Amino acid sequence: MATNPEQAPDVAAAVKGLAVALENRDLATLMAALTPEAMAKVMTLQGQLGGSGQAGDLESFELTPAGTREGDPLYRLALRGAGREVVLETRWRLVEGRWRVADLNVVE
Repeated sequence: MATNPEQAPDVAAAVKGLAVALENRDLATLMAALTPEAMAKVMTLQGQLGGSGQAGDLESFELTPAGTREGDPLYRLALRGAGREVVLETRWRLVEGRWRVADLNVVE
């Protein structure tokens, strides 16, 4: 699916919403933002994604547009906390009228 400039703010808002949900540990919002395939990937990458799993591990985050892949918007999400940083590349897709994470990979 191609992305046009009018859609970009909606994608950015969805990405920011994901980061805020991470910061607030809002599990319901996090799960709703992921496609089933992305959720399976999170489970596979769990050791690389989280610190100790304790509240307060996430101290800050940074969002950076990273282009597109096959028409899907890409965003890098840098998560910082517990003395480390993890950078995810997230691939977003419009699913049933809502931007959702279709895929993600640890890139740093």
